[in-house]
Amino acid sequence: MGTTEPWSFTFQLDGANDQTVTNAAPAATWDNLTPNQVYTLSEVDPGAQWQMGAISCLVNDEPVSDGDLNAAGFQVNVTPGAVVACSITNTVTPGKITLTKNVVGTTEPWSFTFQLNGANDQTVTNVAPMATWDNLTPNQVYTLSEVYPGAGWQVGAISCLVNDSPVGDGDPNVDGFQVNVTPGASVVCDITNTVKPGQITLTKNVEGTTEPWSFTFQLNGGNDQIVNNGSPVATWDNLTPNQVYTLAEVNPGAGWQMGAISCLVNDVPVSDSNPTEAGFQVTVTPGSTVVCSITNTREPGKITLTKNVVGTTEPWAFGFTLNGGDLRTASNNSPVVSWENPRPECNIHARRGESWRGVVCWQLQLLG
Repeated sequence: MGTTEPWSFTFQLDGANDQTVTNAAPAATWDNLTPNQVYTLSEVDPGAQWQMGAISCLVNDEPVSDGDLNAAGFQVNVTPGAVVACSITNTVTPGKITLTKNVVGTTEPWSFTFQLNGANDQTVTNVAPMATWDNLTPNQVYTLSEVYPGAGWQVGAISCLVNDSPVGDGDPNVDGFQVNVTPGASVVCDITNTVKPGQITLTKNVEGTTEPWSFTFQLNGGNDQIVNNGSPVATWDNLTPNQVYTLAEVNPGAGWQMGAISCLVNDVPVSDSNPTEAGFQVTVTPGSTVVCSITNTREPGKITLTKNVVGTTEPWAFGFTLNGGDLRTASNNSPVVSWENPRPECNIHARRGESWRGVVCWQLQLLG
């Protein structure tokens, strides 16, 4: 029978004379039947949750066959004084759960694993997205759950229909979806996973100056992001997974030595996938966080001064200081003096016979 739950079934003789049997009173009896007449014993359809067995009969303790196998029910000839004893066994129809996997955000091949009651693994793929668990014991609660698919996926919620009617999770406080598989129930479930978008962040570092600065970066030749000393991090969100992106700096202009971009994908260093192309090429995998950095260095300045003398051909020498120190001497044999790496923070105009290159805000002084 396959169940300890109460049950009842109805039988008919010649399409009428209903008799109901139950687990408490499982026998039906028809008395005072007309002898030498064929009677048809049949069961009223018990419903989809039951698998109906075949009726078998004994006449006076001797097995007899169905008098007409092509007709519904069991046909038996009741001879005078005969005792016809029949029996039938119904079995609870086992349950079934099917789950269909849907995926959004990628055309790449995929696979996921699901479990029933923490085991009974079934793997679904883009080619075969449906898992099935058959022959489930009726009137039992089953837990359907997905094995963790990894950080690159947003896991959707499982939803189920039992015999085409929506049902809720039997216990939302427990992992997975709990569903009661009633006798013969067809439980149809589905779930959708979505590929997580990617993200790129870039941090700008600057050396060689304490002055304010700003630089512009682009992703795939657009999507401009400006970073500065007050806000040195640029971020690009919601990037399409499994796509190569090119991160590049807009020319910062003269006076800067541009560094090389370096990147980590999920904390693992990666190389530029196409070093022959401008910028840094990186593949944004599903759900990945790409963390990049670059350092620009302020180019050093230089002051050169050429001393000219008029009115004599005698040897001469003159001393010059920069900001009151760092003495340099120009002479008729070596009329040019220079100071390397002064702080390049503002411009100064050259005088006739003298030159300043990339120099700002420094004071030259001629000594006696």
